[in-house]
Amino acid sequence: MANNITPAEDTKPVPAPWSWSKKLIFRIAFIFFLAMAIPSTSGWYTNVVTLNWFRPHYRDIYDIARFQPSFQRWFSSGPNYGDVDGAPLPQERGDGGDNQKGGGKGGRHHHHNAGGADSTVADTGHANGGGHHHHHGGGGDENLAAGNQGNGEGHHHHHDHQGGDNNIAQADTTQGHGGGHHHHHHDEDGGGNVAQADTAGGHGHHHHHHDGGENALAGADTAQHHGHHHHDGSENELAGADTARGHGHHHHGDTIASTSAKDTTALVAVAPGSKNTNDDNNVALPPKRNFFADYTDWGIALLFGIVGGLIWTLLDRKSKSYNLLYYWIRVVVRYRAGIGIIGFGFTKLFPTQMPYPSLGLLNSNFGDFTAQKIYWMSVGIVPWYQVFGGIVEIVAGGMLFFRKTTLFGAILLAGALFDITLVNYAYDGGVHVYAFYFVLLSLFLIVDYIPSLYNLIIREKYTFYPRVYPDFSKPGLKYTRIVLKVLTFVIFFGVLTYTEVINFKYDPYKQPSTAGVKTLRGNYHVTEFKINGQELAYNPNDTTRWQEATFENWTTLSFRVNHPVVIDPSNGGGSPMHDIQRTFEITGVAGGERAFHYYADTVDKVLYLQDKNAVAALGSRRGGGRGGRGNRPKNQNNKPDNWISPEAWKHIGDESKMIDPAAWSTRRDREFAAKQREPKRARMILKYDTTDGNRVILSGVNDKKDSIYVVLDRYDRHYILPKSTLSAGKY
Repeated sequence: MANNITPAEDTKPVPAPWSWSKKLIFRIAFIFFLAMAIPSTSGWYTNVVTLNWFRPHYRDIYDIARFQPSFQRWFSSGPNYGDVDGAPLPQERGDGGDNQKGGGKGGRHHHHNAGGADSTVADTGHANGGGHHHHHGGGGDENLAAGNQGNGEGHHHHHDHQGGDNNIAQADTTQGHGGGHHHHHHDEDGGGNVAQADTAGGHGHHHHHHDGGENALAGADTAQHHGHHHHDGSENELAGADTARGHGHHHHGDTIASTSAKDTTALVAVAPGSKNTNDDNNVALPPKRNFFADYTDWGIALLFGIVGGLIWTLLDRKSKSYNLLYYWIRVVVRYRAGIGIIGFGFTKLFPTQMPYPSLGLLNSNFGDFTAQKIYWMSVGIVPWYQVFGGIVEIVAGGMLFFRKTTLFGAILLAGALFDITLVNYAYDGGVHVYAFYFVLLSLFLIVDYIPSLYNLIIREKYTFYPRVYPDFSKPGLKYTRIVLKVLTFVIFFGVLTYTEVINFKYDPYKQPSTAGVKTLRGNYHVTEFKINGQELAYNPNDTTRWQEATFENWTTLSFRVNHPVVIDPSNGGGSPMHDIQRTFEITGVAGGERAFHYYADTVDKVLYLQDKNAVAALGSRRGGGRGGRGNRPKNQNNKPDNWISPEAWKHIGDESKMIDPAAWSTRRDREFAAKQREPKRARMILKYDTTDGNRVILSGVNDKKDSIYVVLDRYDRHYILPKSTLSAGKY
């Protein structure tokens, strides 16, 4: 297929006029792809202007390359779940209720399960004070096992409607002042079996309503607040310990979770859409997305195109064709796709996008991983395959910068990114929209070649590709073109390459950059565990005792307990500067796996630990009360957070400086200087005592304010999985 080199002016063919339908389609497509390819948020332009080009961070350049349509932000101030690096952390919301400790009086506490089947609830809640505690359910095959305690003035009721084979085994206790009311109602479609010990010793009402068949309750429901607790929806599965100490409304609806009543190591996660939370595991996860909702921004861009195209048609009735405009929109799309995929590809070329699993992940049970986590780790364990994927993306992007190789680059890009799109749909990887974004751009570039390709390949005829483009011999266009192309290559092949190398060597964005205490690193058996002076023997079903522990090469202590853990649904991306916010080692993992970031005072041998699971922190610390005003994390007030003493900070040092000087950037300084919007995380302060790291004794206060004493004995675990030959970070 030969290229049509522009002939002399006297022999240049005159382009044929376009039909009215072709002109209308072009007008719509022009506006649509312009909207898709041009940044639509002020943050992008702010980043370009404020970026320090002399000390850039890789994310500064990546943020220039990675944008996608985000018109929804124009109409809503809510959280954006469309981060191209995967599903981000759920953001804090302003919903009322969902109390943990505080707010309001005289509320009600209800559990409503309406219209759903296969529901399992094992939770603990305490209700103290005047008010009502209700549980309502509707549907079949609901298994609930609960021991409910209510202290205070109020009524305690259990109602079961519209279902058969209701099995309730529970110990319900209502304690308060004087006589009170405690009711259990089971109506419609019998078969309800109740075995219970109910004690009513207070003024108040405690209600459980379950509408559905085959309801069985097994667990302990304890609520220490005056408020409403509702379960609404189908297939609600909750395994957790419900503890709420406040006054307000507590709801559960359309719950996402997995486990049986006895398996307390499983996920407890509550989907938003209702004002829902669940005990100290309460959280608002990203909404359940569907195909059309994922592409809302594309729909808005198409609406712009249709409206703008119709207005353009009304205003321009004389133009016979738009050949030059077609050339320029193809240039915009070529460079947009090229820049974007190169930024994407470099995180694979220097494999940091999908890190090699940490020790804690290697020790986790396969069944405790989300599908997304399994996929990301399956690529992370073969870093050279990840490198190959990066090469494909970078080569495809590079070809798009030149007209003569545009077709080959577009075909390569469409094939590679369509595969990534399907993989992300199959594994719920969270990057399907951004991947398909490049497929769309590449298809737009390919369409223009289809008639010529058909003529060449199918009809087997001599073919040339006709094109019309501006006269680049004019000085203005000639030198502007050269400058822009040189800048593109300098920034996205020069500066970005350098920053990615630095990122890989010293500051891999999904795993912490700060080295942990070298003496402590490794896997440990928990040979002795005491809480408040009482020793707990090893028991795999114990919900308090640590099962095993691991100190990573970086500043993370991970351990497992037989207690529900809210799953962080993100993939740990976003490139935060703070190590505690780098969460790849904990995202997508259930099974009671806990990971705590620590600051180490190596002089006094004290570890200051905080839970890395921000989703659990956001859920468990949200306040409620009247007007929903208690949902801001407590450490976001004006009081200083002095849980680490100034003397200890002197021993610990400045975290912003705990990185190799080669990796320093102004972005790092800026983020450390900024006030963080951090949830009030679970914390522990533990002294460590060891000589050579083979035996480590931890003692201090855990996240429940209990004193603990833990003896850890190191063991060498040899994995069948070979170690990575491309290990990121400097530890």
